Amino acid sequence: MINDEADSQLSLCADLLSLKSTEGFPYRFLTHHQTGEWVAVKPLCEAIGINHAGMTDALVVVLVVVWLPNPDGDQSFVVIVFLDSATMESMAAYFNVAWLLRSKFGDHQAE
Repeated sequence: MINDEADSQLSLCADLLSLKSTEGFPYRFLTHHQTGEWVAVKPLCEAIGINHAGMTDALVVVLVVVWLPNPDGDQSFVVIVFLDSATMESMAAYFNVAWLLRSKFGDHQAE
């Protein structure tokens, strides 16, 4: 059974990857951090000006995120994993990085 705090954290993670208002999160995360590099969520959000309603100190003080290459080898997608290092609960997402780059650069992706 998921408690309210865990539900809020899952919602925050999903929002960071899916809302137009938080599009800067996956963009900054994927372009400024290497695969396999664990990054604290709160400082990253603060650095890019994301102030999500679910981002309370209690929820994000131990929330970290990492990205991994697609196990199938398709470079259009990556796997993003959020981990609450206090509870060891995690959430993984299959993320379309090609779409993100198209939305940022249009049809003229960075070469």
